[in-house]
Parts: sequence; C-alpha cells; structure tokens
Amino acid sequence: MPAPAVVDFNKAAKDDYELAQQINVISAWDSFIGKYPSGFYSDLARAQRDKLIAAKAAAEEADRLAAQKKALEETKAAEGERAKLAAQAKAAEDARILAEQAAAAEKAKAAEKAAEKAAAQARIEEAARVAGVLIENAATGKETKSDGPRVSAVCAGASTRLADISSRPAQTLSQAEECGLTPKEVFRECPNCPDMVVVPAGEFLMGSSRNEIDNGLAAANEAPQHKVIINQPIAIGRFEVTRDQFAAFVIASGYKAADHCFTFEHNAPQDRANRSFLNPGYVQEGNHPAVCVSWADAEAYVAWLSRTTGRSYRLLSEAEFEYAARAGTTSRFGFGNDPGEICKFANGADQAAKTAGLPGDAPYMTCRDGFPFTAPVGSLAPNAFGLYDLIGNVWEWTGDCYYGDYATARADSAAHVNPTCSTRTVRGGDWFSTEASLRPAVRAKANADARHDDIGFRVARTLSP
Repeated sequence: MPAPAVVDFNKAAKDDYELAQQINVISAWDSFIGKYPSGFYSDLARAQRDKLIAAKAAAEEADRLAAQKKALEETKAAEGERAKLAAQAKAAEDARILAEQAAAAEKAKAAEKAAEKAAAQARIEEAARVAGVLIENAATGKETKSDGPRVSAVCAGASTRLADISSRPAQTLSQAEECGLTPKEVFRECPNCPDMVVVPAGEFLMGSSRNEIDNGLAAANEAPQHKVIINQPIAIGRFEVTRDQFAAFVIASGYKAADHCFTFEHNAPQDRANRSFLNPGYVQEGNHPAVCVSWADAEAYVAWLSRTTGRSYRLLSEAEFEYAARAGTTSRFGFGNDPGEICKFANGADQAAKTAGLPGDAPYMTCRDGFPFTAPVGSLAPNAFGLYDLIGNVWEWTGDCYYGDYATARADSAAHVNPTCSTRTVRGGDWFSTEASLRPAVRAKANADARHDDIGFRVARTLSP
C-alpha cells in the first residue's frame, strides 16, 4: 500500500501568506492567522497586520483630533451667536418671546410625533396591501383581503422596527429587523459582506417589443415581451462584488481560484495564463469589481456567504436583474432615452476607453465616464432603486441557463434552469460595450466555466415576506 501523501504545511502557509500579502488588508491577515495560528509565516502575518492596525489607528486619531478641533470652533461660534440672540431678546420683550418659542417648540414636537405615528401606520398598511396579507377587521370580526399577491405571513403582525440598522455593527439581521426593512434601505450582515439594498415587490414587462426588434433597436433574443411579477421584496447587492470581497472569501474558505483568464490585451482577445481576479491584465484596486471569475466561482462565493451569515444568498435571476435595472421605468436605458446621458450612469466604451490603447476603429460613444477599463464600484450615479453599475462596468452572471428567447418564459421571477445546461446568461454590458448593449433588456451568454476580464457578479438575498 502506498504511503499517505504528505501535506507540506509550510508551502501551504507560504502560498496563502503571499496571497494575503497581495491583498494586504486587515481582514485578509486575520483570516490567515485564523487558519495558521502559529509558525514563521504566522509571526510575519501578525507583524503585517499590526502595521496596518497602527496606520489605521494613527489615521483615526488624526480624524478624531480634526473633529475635536472643528467641534470646538463650532461651539465657540455657537456661543457667540447665542450671546447675540440673548442681547436682542433682552431688548425686545424677553419673557413674551421666550414663552412663544416654548409654545412653538411643544407644538412642533407634538406634530412630529403625530407624523411619525402616521408614517409607521402607513408603512404597515402599505406592506399589507403589497404582500396580500389578510388583515382582521377588529370592528366586525371579519377578514378583508388587500390587493396584491398572497404570500407567506412570516412578517404579518410583526411590530414595526423603529431602530436604525445603518449605525450598528455589520451582523445578521434579526427577524424583527428583517420584517421592518423598507425600500432602498441598506444593510450588511458581516464585515466582509456586500452592502444589500431592499428592492420592493412589483411587476414589469420583460424584454423588448416586436417593434423595437424590427427597427433594429433590440435583439431577437429579447422577445417575446412578457409580464413578470416579483412577488415579494428582495435584497440586491448595492454594488458588484469587489475584488477585496472575493479575496476575503478565498482566504477564509481556502477556495482555489484559477490562474488563467480570457483577456483583451494588445488588441488580441485570448485565454492567457497567469491571469486571475488579482491580475486581469489591466490595473485594478480592491474596490473594483471582481472579474476573471466563472459562474461556478460565483456560486461558491454565494454558498460561502450563506454559510457565513446563516441566510439565503444567491445569484440574481435574469428577471430580477432586468427588474432591478429598469427600476420602475420603461425607458430604453433604464434612466431615460438619451444616449448622451449614458456616461453619467454606466461605464462603457466611451472616449476614455478610446484613448487607453483599445482598438481605434471601435464605435466609441461620444461621452466620457473617465474609466477606460473597470471603474471602482459606485463611481457613477445610482438608479431609482439605489443600485449602482447594473448597466456597464462588467457583465454579471445570473442564475439562469441561457435560452435563445423567451418562448418558454414564465410569469414568475425564478431563475430558468435545467440540470444539464452548461451555458449561463450574463446581463448588463461591460466597460467595452456601446450604447446598443447598455440597456436593461440586453442578454448575452457564456460557458459556466469561462473566466473573462469583463464578467463579474452581484448577489441577491431572499427576504421574509
């Protein structure tokens, strides 16, 4: 019988140390030390982490001192203003003015409380209307059904959450917090997790009309246009998953990312060795979207995210992606119909790309977004749902198998899959897409095991209805 294979832990530690060194953020060193609590590389890792912590502490101290100085200056200015007002009040019937101010303050406070109570009640009633929750009529003992689709009553009757979750540490939402979420609210469930934005339930027309296709404004695979219902609110990644976030997953889980990628370099698109999400062939920083990741890599990431948080994270379906990208509009680009406005919302093949050594004969747009390749996530304007970069920057993997059209599409928003498909749908266009591809309805495909320098992903999270 052959001897068991010997694992070279020093080499494993060295390889992981070098990866953590490339990333060089505190969370990466924490993940490394957690995996290798002792040894030569662990000591080096602690030293690197302590340097970063010291630098962060110095920066925070500088910020604290600056804030303290500003507060003192503001206090001094406020004291001067108060003295001036006091002198004026003494010259103009002190007692009467102060009494009137006190009465006005009490009246405003009472009005504010009444407005808060009315807003809370309105949120409860609207949630019931949209979700189709059965509301008991206390006066008659009968039940009346609100308009809208019927869904699970997990949150029915839950008390309205009034606490602000944006100021607390990143941690898994409690049931009360989840039930109290409102559209466009942002939450994060672990330090390295993506920011999630609450998107309301609704319905929309998916795809493009026959008239648009016949006039060359849309592709045949965007038909037939059909209505899709989003039955309940969902949380969608505010941004595409970043390189730092994907790296934290690699370090924490030990996932082996590939060392090759299909890149566009020297005007030649081809699969190249020594290319990865850390080196896609052009300059990126940690806040750029992760690229050179396959559909399987994205699925591994959302599985790890689900294990880390104890909640159900996944890729968006095609229908959810288009619904989010349209953000309640029916316009050609999701923000309007003027192609001259694209560079405000989407990073595509514009004049910045033209001057960066990319092919000179490409049909570049006339606007300029300032980024020849990927842009740091959130660099451009958000859409009406508070989501960034759904159009442009990088194509995004979805949970759907690729189908040539919508002939077999359903009215629900679930991903359209079968167990044997090897080709997946990507959405949104990329940094080298022109206006024709920077539309919410545009569809493209890629092999599930393909890694490209212009394909990334974002995540979704199912919420309690």
